[in-house]
Amino acid sequence: MTGFAARLGLTKRTLPLTLLLMAMAPLANLTHIPLLFDVYLIFGSVAAMIAILALGVPAAVAVAMAGSAVTIALWGHPFAFGIFSLEALVVGLLHRRRHYNLVIADMVYWLVCGMPLVAVFYHFVLGNEWSTTALIALKQPLNGVINALLASLLVLGSVTLSRKPRLLRTSRFGFSEVLFIALLLGIALAGTLPIAIEGVRDQKVHERFMAERLNEQAAFLTDRLERDVGRVAPPLSYYLQQTQTRNEMGIAVLDHGGNVVASRGPTNSLDRNTGELIQRSSQLSLWLPLDESHELRRWQAGAYRTTAELHDLPGLARVMVQLPAAPLVDQLRVNQLTLLALLFAIVMLGILAARLLSYWLTRPLSQLTQASHELTGQITEGQAPTMPRSILREYDELSTALTTVSRALSESFGSLNRNRASLAQRVEEQSSQITYTSTLLNSVLEAATEVAIIATDDQGVINIFNRGAERMLGYQAEELVGQKSPVLLHDPGELASRSRELSESLGYPVSGFQTVVARAGRGEAEISDCTYIHKDGHPIPVSLIVTAITNSHGSLTGYVCIAIDITEPRRMDTLKDEFISTVSHELRTPLTSIAGSLALMVSGKVGEVPESMTNMLSIAESNSKRLMNLVNDLLDFQKIASGHLDFALKRHAVTGLVREAIDQNQPYASERGITLNADEPIPDAEIKVDRGRYMQALSNLLSNAIKFSPDGGVVRIRVTATAVAVTLSVIDQGPGVPTHFRKKIFTKFAQADASDTRQKGGTGLGLAITRELVEQMGGYVHFDSGPGQETAFHITLPLADHAEGLTPPAVGPGQDALGSPPDAETSTAIADGSPSERPRVLHVEDDEDLLTVIRTAAQDRFEIQQATSLAEARRRLAASQFQLVILDLGLPDGSGWQLLPDIYRRQPQAHVVILSGEPMSHQELDLVEAAFTKAQTSIDLLISALEARLHRSGQD
Repeated sequence: MTGFAARLGLTKRTLPLTLLLMAMAPLANLTHIPLLFDVYLIFGSVAAMIAILALGVPAAVAVAMAGSAVTIALWGHPFAFGIFSLEALVVGLLHRRRHYNLVIADMVYWLVCGMPLVAVFYHFVLGNEWSTTALIALKQPLNGVINALLASLLVLGSVTLSRKPRLLRTSRFGFSEVLFIALLLGIALAGTLPIAIEGVRDQKVHERFMAERLNEQAAFLTDRLERDVGRVAPPLSYYLQQTQTRNEMGIAVLDHGGNVVASRGPTNSLDRNTGELIQRSSQLSLWLPLDESHELRRWQAGAYRTTAELHDLPGLARVMVQLPAAPLVDQLRVNQLTLLALLFAIVMLGILAARLLSYWLTRPLSQLTQASHELTGQITEGQAPTMPRSILREYDELSTALTTVSRALSESFGSLNRNRASLAQRVEEQSSQITYTSTLLNSVLEAATEVAIIATDDQGVINIFNRGAERMLGYQAEELVGQKSPVLLHDPGELASRSRELSESLGYPVSGFQTVVARAGRGEAEISDCTYIHKDGHPIPVSLIVTAITNSHGSLTGYVCIAIDITEPRRMDTLKDEFISTVSHELRTPLTSIAGSLALMVSGKVGEVPESMTNMLSIAESNSKRLMNLVNDLLDFQKIASGHLDFALKRHAVTGLVREAIDQNQPYASERGITLNADEPIPDAEIKVDRGRYMQALSNLLSNAIKFSPDGGVVRIRVTATAVAVTLSVIDQGPGVPTHFRKKIFTKFAQADASDTRQKGGTGLGLAITRELVEQMGGYVHFDSGPGQETAFHITLPLADHAEGLTPPAVGPGQDALGSPPDAETSTAIADGSPSERPRVLHVEDDEDLLTVIRTAAQDRFEIQQATSLAEARRRLAASQFQLVILDLGLPDGSGWQLLPDIYRRQPQAHVVILSGEPMSHQELDLVEAAFTKAQTSIDLLISALEARLHRSGQD
């Protein structure tokens, strides 16, 4: 089998298709569709035509032989086998060697070889009549051409839909060939369908005429017999003789049992043993003999018949009249031969018309294609190409456009050659500049010895490891560059925890290198404290900044990680926390004793106190309580800041919490003559909080409201609920929050006025602790106030069934970061929005006094906007453009260093100047343009230096 397949030119890929076609060809020869009377279309050669297109000539001949072998058994002679096998060979050679269109090659075969062979074999050898031979000679070419057209359509469809068209040996179809197939398909359908319909109609007309003739004779006989009832009638043979109009007509009278009473002429249609009766219509039947196998011969030997019922004739039931079918069949064959000849002429002429039309329509395109092959050489040689013209408008417009474009390209090519030398020189200059820049960058990286700078590609492989990283981590650059990932340098436990947090927050698994750069990859500059692991294994706490590196198109190319060793800052923080904790704890015990003793003395429980000492003792008691509150608040704040304060979150009804808060603060309210009320109704809602911490936060707000309310005033608690959150508001009738104090009301040790400490008491930590406690429980605190107006502090927390945490609402056009209106100057600057000729400056500072001094000193030179926290500064940067940013390092919600990535990402043109009381290292000074120290720089000198820097940048 392998040798036979090789001789056929088959491979392992094409052999299965060949075997499939060889199996399908016999089945297709057994499948037929009637076209005309006794003319059927068979589809065996479709498989051979597909083999010609897809496999080659040898395989096609093998398929044709397998398919035509079945005709020997069907038709009893081998001539069809030879004709069909020869068809595959000749058509294959014409198509493959001479590049004939498959349909045209098949038409040429039948006109030149096939039809003469049919005439010789079917008439002279088999002895068929000329009419039969002519019918076959016309039908076979039609069948072959239609099969070639079907094969072309099937292969074209498979090549179009196949993902691997090269599995077939067929070349790509040209546009001319596809157009030819489409035109011929339309012509074939338009010619075949009407003729097929006419053939069916012709047969029905002839059979209807036959039925009318037979019914006339049957009606004549029954009428004569029924009319002579009761008379002395002649014998039945007389009536039959009178009815018979020709010798081949058969007439019979039957009794009720179906037996023949009398007959004349042939009545073989009554014999059910030698034939079968087929009902052609309600009044006509066709009797076909059983001793013939060929359908046409059975029909020719058969007979048409009709019957008519007899009434009131004893012993007689009905009459039967029959005529032979041969004359009708002969007439149909003559008519069908005429229709087939007409269809043959239509298809053959249609092939020629489709070929000429497709050639004419696609010839201009072929000329354009041929001319385009020479375009490259003509353009590079500077010639002016001219494309061929056409009488078809679309082709002519395309030719004109191609000519115009080609000439423009030819002219541009000459200009390109002239510019090539200049471009080479520019490339050399740019290469020198890049080399210089690269050298400068390497120098900067090497000089940053106190900062670890590590850069990677987008897959996480280290490609930069500077001198500072070598000093900090103990590795040499050549150990890691191009080989390792920064994951090697991180604490594994921290990475695992970070991986879980990111996977939960981002909603998809995050692991490995992505744990380090996940947020940076989303366009965010990530700043965090983490732990590096030294080569020798000891941990190094660092402050890490991770940002993405993008190219000029904005595509991600890598990441850069900048780390600063924070071992010493952490040690100092630890010492500070330990100091506060130790001092606070050491003070608490004696303060408790002192406060208790003074309270006993003032109350008189330890004996009479002289009147002259009573006032002094009251002062001492009051101040001891203030000092004790300060120590307690310091302890709480230290625990919150260090993360050591535990929260036991449970579900609690808001109503119970409100009632409990009122009860706890009622004694203090009664002492001041203040009425505590809760607005009704209180929503029936539950929140998930630590009961003690929540009561501490609420008590802070209530005690503040009582403290600042006038004697005899009212403090109200109002509760509102939405679908996701509950807001508890404490509303007092006090003097309101001064405008200048709003932005730092939640900062540590904040007092609206130094006199407040003496007049009202308090540590200045209550609101700061309240905000931290509420935020730790997933909520936020804000307030509404104005001078001389009611003040309302709000605690907003998520419902127990929606406890994912809440984000404070966005700042509205009339609200500052904490929910209160901004000062008038800031409001005007924001609301106006008109461009100013003065440079725009953002001053980030939490000291209101310093803000006021600088704003007053520079108001004629700069347009200044102020921010007292990192969050507010980020909103200012997102909303406006600034030429200069003055940055303090110590801010309520973080370090000013954390704002640098946002400034450089959002406003890279802005100058950054540090104004701080904290000392800075040389590495930190390298990150900004200038730095000034508070208390060592006069305001005038600062303003002049800033103005000079902006003036120089404007000239640049």
